[in-house]
Amino acid sequence: MYVQIASVVIYLINYSINVGQVPNTCLKCHNWLAAVTRCISLTLILSRITERVIVNRWLRPSIPPEFLFNQYAYRPTGSTTVALVHPFHSLTRMLEDAACVRAILIDFAEAFDIADHTVLMSNLAELQLPGNIYSWIRSFLSARQQVFHFSGTVSFSLGFVQG
Repeated sequence: MYVQIASVVIYLINYSINVGQVPNTCLKCHNWLAAVTRCISLTLILSRITERVIVNRWLRPSIPPEFLFNQYAYRPTGSTTVALVHPFHSLTRMLEDAACVRAILIDFAEAFDIADHTVLMSNLAELQLPGNIYSWIRSFLSARQQVFHFSGTVSFSLGFVQG
């Protein structure tokens, strides 16, 4: 049975990638789902798996290595802890040679919530990705809905929703 399910999942992922389109059911949180769950944190597993395939097979290899320096996402040892240890280690080493070190820390926690899709897609276009991969990413980012459920009221808002 698992082999049959796996073959269907593989077919759906390959089909989605080949046509450069995320199925609409993977993009939207439906009203019935909003009533029983927190959709803001829910992206269907199939689209999450496909996202990982796109990142690992096409996106990451197309990004020049110098742009990935000090990046911690999508790495086996990457985590927020590692991301914090690296600058702490650098500052500590600087203090060995200097009495004082100044650091500017900026919180980008919500930076991608307000990212302009046009700018993002323009930057992706420079990476020389295959057309279907570029289309899949655009499809993944478009028409995403963010759902808020509070006191029996459900509201939808469009925007850049983090996967």
